[in-house]
Amino acid sequence: MMAGMKNTPQQTFKNCLAHVLLHEGGYVNDPKDPGGETNFGISKRQYPTLDIAHLTRDAAADIYEQDYWLKIQGDSLPPAIALAVFDTAVNCGVSKAAKMLQECCGATADGVIGLGTLKAIEKKNPVDVVQEFMARRAAHYANIVIKNPTSAKFLFGWYRRCFSVHGAAMKLLEG
Repeated sequence: MMAGMKNTPQQTFKNCLAHVLLHEGGYVNDPKDPGGETNFGISKRQYPTLDIAHLTRDAAADIYEQDYWLKIQGDSLPPAIALAVFDTAVNCGVSKAAKMLQECCGATADGVIGLGTLKAIEKKNPVDVVQEFMARRAAHYANIVIKNPTSAKFLFGWYRRCFSVHGAAMKLLEG
């Protein structure tokens, strides 16, 4: 689906969103999930005024574009890095994803991807960035479980998602 992706920024967003939605699924209301009620990965906790149960895919896509993709400068990132950072922003938060990327690139880790971060990325090998970024993401999940052992039930799902995103990003770099 995503291999060899040489598209417009809007098509890159759509392809990355499709990968995110593979993991986010549909409606869930797990009382043990700190996000609470979710649909397409959009949580009631994050968007308390939304009717989560009746959220459409198109409405979720608009939220993902405005509140995640644009904030991570997805159109300005190489597609493989954009996929990794976008999926992490959705799953861990925009600021956390930005800081992880900045730490990988040696940029100031302020949680906002700007010109300094983009210039730092240009100086790095994209394969190295993706690999270090995904390793940091896996470590983040392990730290969540260390701090809150009740979240351990989510760990293998988080890791599966990490491996899936890593694999998809690496295929983009091969293409």
